[in-house]
Amino acid sequence: MKRFPILLFLFFIIHNAMAQPFVDVLTANHQRMATKTENDSFTNVYNNSFLGIILPIRIDSNNIFIARVNGEMLNSDVSGHGLSASVHLKSLLLGIGWQHHINKKWAFNALLLPKITSDFKDKINSKDFQMGGTFFVMYRLRQNFRYKAGVYYNREPFGNFFTPLLGADIQLNKRNWIYGQLPLYFRYEHRFTEKFYSGLGLRFFGRSFRLNSTLNHNYVFLQENQIKLFADYYLKKKLVVFAELGRTLGYGLRHYRNNTERTGRMQYPMQLASVKDGFYINAGVVYRVRNDF
Repeated sequence: MKRFPILLFLFFIIHNAMAQPFVDVLTANHQRMATKTENDSFTNVYNNSFLGIILPIRIDSNNIFIARVNGEMLNSDVSGHGLSASVHLKSLLLGIGWQHHINKKWAFNALLLPKITSDFKDKINSKDFQMGGTFFVMYRLRQNFRYKAGVYYNREPFGNFFTPLLGADIQLNKRNWIYGQLPLYFRYEHRFTEKFYSGLGLRFFGRSFRLNSTLNHNYVFLQENQIKLFADYYLKKKLVVFAELGRTLGYGLRHYRNNTERTGRMQYPMQLASVKDGFYINAGVVYRVRNDF
């Protein structure tokens, strides 16, 4: 019986913590794509594993503290013509933030997102560190319609990187939702049954990783442009397994020289060469709390 108030409290703090139809408190997933290098037709296999935790904690009726932890491992393995090579990249993000409700219509959200991104072949140093953050304002036009606008910032190896954010969360009816933040992601979701949801999604997400001293502390920029079909199945009320099948639209690890802008892309070593677009699969498990406005 003691667990019930704790679970009820957890649900309450999460219910209003983020402006979308649900909050993924815990996420674990793995993505895989097999394709060919653009020029030499080597086989290139990408494996990407992700673990994320978001903990919104209600301070009072208008303020929510947000703690966030993300871990990612990305492997690129190339083989063919009697040769093989690989690169292993990792990142760890430890974020904190605040959401404040000004009134029933207006709220704002600010997050600090420091992270370490590297191939971790050398000792961690200042070159591996990136400071980022987001700030956005939310306006509730009506009960089932919210606007969002803001900005994303990150200190990349090539300098300061700013991206404006514009989005909306719209519940069309009891079975259909449209939500997201462009240019990062946008989704259409349909509820077929109480347990099964499916829809279409877009994802445009870029991030960089620092390389080791043997590669002159150069960096790679991973651009993930994707269109996908997704399916979510609720094993229990908050426990979800999901699968995605998608197509990339300009995917690849782009290799650039240290302290330069994203120009003069290098095609070596072979595991960082340009690749052709292809289909990918992604699957995982989520502890999710839906609010559906």
